[in-house]
Amino acid sequence: RKEGDMHKKRETCNHNSSLSRHTTKVICLKWVDRRGMVGHFTGEVNSMIQPHGKGILVYENGLVLDCNWCNGTPSAGSTP
Repeated sequence: RKEGDMHKKRETCNHNSSLSRHTTKVICLKWVDRRGMVGHFTGEVNSMIQPHGKGILVYENGLVLDCNWCNGTPSAGSTP
């Protein structure tokens, strides 16, 4: 292991939480990411209508993010 690797926390998605047990598919859901960028999401959402599972976010500026989501957060390493 490299120095500093021991301090990195691996992010995991709790797919068994009450929020994420049941998913529904949506088309063109308006979504604002953590940076305030606006787009439209198509894919699976959890009971709180947050992207959860496989989905695509098309930002208003034309960037596309096609990845897995966990309770409104794109999978690690996903950037538009």
